[in-house]
Amino acid sequence: MLKFLVPGLALLSLSSLAAASPLAYATNYRQDLLQIDLNSPATTLIGNIGFTAQGLAATSSGQLFATSPNGNLFNITGGIVTPVAALGALAVGSMDSAGSTLWGFDNTSQRLFEYDPFATSFIQWSPVLAPNNITALSIDSNGDFLFVDRVGAVDKFGKITNGTWGVSIINPNMGLPDHCEAMDFLSDGNLYCAILQDFRYQIDPLTGNQISGFNSGTHRDWADMTAVPVPEPSSLLAVGLGILFVRQRRRK
Repeated sequence: MLKFLVPGLALLSLSSLAAASPLAYATNYRQDLLQIDLNSPATTLIGNIGFTAQGLAATSSGQLFATSPNGNLFNITGGIVTPVAALGALAVGSMDSAGSTLWGFDNTSQRLFEYDPFATSFIQWSPVLAPNNITALSIDSNGDFLFVDRVGAVDKFGKITNGTWGVSIINPNMGLPDHCEAMDFLSDGNLYCAILQDFRYQIDPLTGNQISGFNSGTHRDWADMTAVPVPEPSSLLAVGLGILFVRQRRRK
């Protein structure tokens, strides 16, 4: 019975990981790096990184990268700031990752770019796109880009299709109590945003409407938000079954 119990515990552990409280790394205009809970006001200060990171992304290896206002890229994993490369005269409004590369939007040229922080080179650029003041960017399960485009006092929610670069405005006015500058899919598979006065909301990725949310009680001035990409539940199951298969072979 033990040979079934141990893999079962592994599956339980993986399931627990997928169901864990949705945590994110976040930066703000006070130049802090924090870890926040999107289901509670819980906030942990990791450190002050010395610049406002409006571009923040975590690769699948757990490395955390951030861009400074003057276009430099840094590795800030664990709050330790290490220069990576100078990206040039970019105004990165937000950044995300779905693997080992970074995707960001440059508000100066109005283009998306893919960058390899390990080879320190650009991989590709999109053509010029209609959004011109993207403040939040997140990659969905199809590899497309959900964004928040600030136009005056209004936050518009939309999508850019990867490859064809078609732009669609899904919600012309999100109606949030302040501006959204931090947004990402977290460990529970849901889309969340943290807005300037530290309201934290779950957002419907199909409509851009808020589902639920609260105010933490502390004004934190968010700049960007990210989470380490996690496997989908089906992938977790495959890993668990793989553990079971390996253990059974070893017993033969």
